[in-house]
Amino acid sequence: MRSHFTIPLFISTGVEAATVENPNQPQDYDAVLGGNSPASGGLVLGGIEGVKWQFARSASSGCPASIELRIAALKDALNYGQVGLDFVIQALDNQSWHIHQAAYFLLTAHPVNKVKQALLQYSRRLAKELLKCYEAGERNFKGANLSGIYLPWAQLSEVNLSGADLSEAYLNRAYLIGADLSEANLSKVNLTDSDLSEANLNGANLSQAYLNKAHLSQA
Repeated sequence: MRSHFTIPLFISTGVEAATVENPNQPQDYDAVLGGNSPASGGLVLGGIEGVKWQFARSASSGCPASIELRIAALKDALNYGQVGLDFVIQALDNQSWHIHQAAYFLLTAHPVNKVKQALLQYSRRLAKELLKCYEAGERNFKGANLSGIYLPWAQLSEVNLSGADLSEAYLNRAYLIGADLSEANLSKVNLTDSDLSEANLNGANLSQAYLNKAHLSQA
């Protein structure tokens, strides 16, 4: 089933992942059981456990807004230092494309060794993840970070990659017929002999792109 959710090109982390003295102590931004604000005597589920509860609760709701709520929970996790970072790192393995891409965006602002290693491993399997989602019917990858992705011969007709970062991607002989690449970063991308017939390239950055023998009819 196709999703209409859009990943923003830039996700604000809101706060830096500074060390929190007591990550399990309830804070102003903690989840509240039974509502959005604590009633008199209400139970506050504090700390990183509150974030995990909010993430799991949103995932089980099944409503379209659940993705946005889970992304908000990932953002909140960064209030809790290393334990929060670990939770966001775990989200890189989430089955939802939108969730693991959001986790990727959030983690890029935290260049510590553990995060760098997790992002490297994620990047290595990114092509496989994208193709799996595409084959399952997903077409909306707007704003996705696919820099350096390796996708020769990929069948990606009618895909929405508007605003996506495809810089230095290898798309030799890829089939991108009717693809939306508007406002995408295609700098240094290799599109040799690829099929871009009827593709939307409005506003795309094609600086130093390799377009040798690419099919661009009606693009």
